[in-house]
Amino acid sequence: MRRAFGFGMALAVIAAPGYAQVGEFGGHPGAMATPPSVVAPYRFASPSSPTSPAEQQEMLDYRTQLQGQAQELQNLHTQHELGLFGRQDLNNTENELNRLNSTIQP
Repeated sequence: MRRAFGFGMALAVIAAPGYAQVGEFGGHPGAMATPPSVVAPYRFASPSSPTSPAEQQEMLDYRTQLQGQAQELQNLHTQHELGLFGRQDLNNTENELNRLNSTIQP
């Protein structure tokens, strides 16, 4: 019995798609979960001294990732395909993007 249960759980994990239906969580019945977030709060704290060119480039790359994620989430939201957790991801992404923009351009 244990082996059957373990095998069933392993099969369920392997067979699970990358996106899960989230209609029961407050979104559109056909809404899909969002992909993993790129948001990493406090990745770049407000610099107390000038940053190096390499760190500035890392900040710009991170901002590009955030902008792409925000656009993708906003598109899903516009199409009513963003559930409760997706709307939370959109809010977190926009907050982090605003924080990073204020760090880059004080």
